[in-house]
Amino acid sequence: MEFAIQPPPMETVDTIIIIGFLVLITAVGYFMSSMASEGVDDYFLGKNKIPWWVLGISTATSNFDMSGTMIIVAMVYELGYRGFLVEIRGGVGLSLAFLMVFLGKWLRRSRVMTSAQFMKFRFGSDTAGKAAHLLSAITQSIMCLGMIIYFCVGSGKFLQFFLPWDANVCTGIMVAVGLAYTLMSGLYGVVFTDVIQMIILSFAAVYIAVKGFNVDFASQVSEGWYELSLTVPDSMQSTLTAIDPAFELFGICVIFYFFRTTLEGMGGIGGYTDQRFFAARNEREAGLLTLESIMISVLRWAMVAGLVALGYQMIASGSADMAAEIHAIQQDAENVLPAVISGYIPAGMKGFMIAGLIAAAMSTFDSTLNAGASYLTIDIYKPYINPKATAKQLVRASQISTIALAVVGASIGFTITNINDIWQYITIAIGPAMLV
Repeated sequence: MEFAIQPPPMETVDTIIIIGFLVLITAVGYFMSSMASEGVDDYFLGKNKIPWWVLGISTATSNFDMSGTMIIVAMVYELGYRGFLVEIRGGVGLSLAFLMVFLGKWLRRSRVMTSAQFMKFRFGSDTAGKAAHLLSAITQSIMCLGMIIYFCVGSGKFLQFFLPWDANVCTGIMVAVGLAYTLMSGLYGVVFTDVIQMIILSFAAVYIAVKGFNVDFASQVSEGWYELSLTVPDSMQSTLTAIDPAFELFGICVIFYFFRTTLEGMGGIGGYTDQRFFAARNEREAGLLTLESIMISVLRWAMVAGLVALGYQMIASGSADMAAEIHAIQQDAENVLPAVISGYIPAGMKGFMIAGLIAAAMSTFDSTLNAGASYLTIDIYKPYINPKATAKQLVRASQISTIALAVVGASIGFTITNINDIWQYITIAIGPAMLV
């Protein structure tokens, strides 16, 4: 997407901060590279030596992604508090509760490496068990690919607001950096860069939340957001049709949400989330890392509320100084997040905010990339293509799988313009298939 009116260019200090952040996480990945080269246990599980608090921060950071935040902010911006029903399509809150109480311990106790292997552990190695294992591996691989596409669409759409390139070039830069440190260091690089990313992201979330909660709605939006003549973008029409403004389907939605997340929570979320529990040092730490993740996740929702409040204020003000940002929001509500940062955040601080949101995107990308490669390597390549593969061959296959997922995901992502399009595909098309 290109804007009729371009936002002003970033200050030099902001550019330096962003480049410095990208160099830092790449350096961490390089530093960790020697720790992940011995075998697939090192590459995918950190040899079960990673502290629980690092895994907990990594889980929270991976769920605090840029693309998801952009679409949730858009939903709440358009529908008010009803927009939080977007969580019905992909929330992980209730599922994490199951993981904290019992499932996380079961996953760790199984001593397997992937959610697909857990299927064989649960159902046996007969024909039915092998079918469950293979179906899970294929489905999880497709889900990971969908999440990578989702990352590519959101990151490009966000960064084109601030960098002098189009969305595809911005996506290419993000993919290259994330692929580099994930490829070098496996799960070690993923989780330890996540810690750095969460520090920056937490600062950004608190700053936005405080700024948003200080909005004077009495003077800025006295008639309520529905008086702002908001235009619902085409990309969200199907969602708005499903979520009736009068709440006629609210009860059914809540029932479906509990049913879906209960099944998901009892059976395993899959993707990159379960990987943290397979990597935990023991069963007790599997529960602790989930508790930590749930507590840290509060920051995301405070940030969403702050962004929506500032978005309302921006539209209500009609300021000529923010004409580019207002125009972008009117084009597509998914632009509220970058528009607010562009219009309200001062130089210097803006660099940290953008770096924080890049951190959120990179965390989801690297976690998904590493998890997706584990399914392709451990569950498809080893049992069906090369059963006698050596440790070195498996690491090589992991690296090739990582590159393939990144390239295919980025290539498809270049053809999609709306985050909601790929998010609907992930949560509505693939999600029900996983119940099988």
